[in-house]
Amino acid sequence: MCTRPARDPESGRWWWLLSDDGRSAAQGYTNAPPTCQGCIPEAITQCPHLRKAAAVYTASSYQPYGVLANLYAPFDGLAIPVMEKVELTLSDPLCGQALATQLLVHLRDLQPEHSWGHGQ
Repeated sequence: MCTRPARDPESGRWWWLLSDDGRSAAQGYTNAPPTCQGCIPEAITQCPHLRKAAAVYTASSYQPYGVLANLYAPFDGLAIPVMEKVELTLSDPLCGQALATQLLVHLRDLQPEHSWGHGQ
């Protein structure tokens, strides 16, 4: 939101604000970007989904693993939409027919940040 670094300079860990829906955090996969610690309260305020259930985590690192994309097929010199919001790994052969809309990352050493509070 602010363009400040989301990496904590003291610990070297990355701050991540995730929806606490029980899926992303448990598996360590997300399409959410890292969030600087100072922007977490505003992000929760601005996002209706996060207002319902937000959780703050830190990760030691992250690695892109895929994309959320719309698939297209060639037809008579055009690209015809085939499927929307398909999750593809970066090595998937269908990537050549895809228009990525979101990067998907795997968060390593994901830890809940219990010390974080909405007042920080």
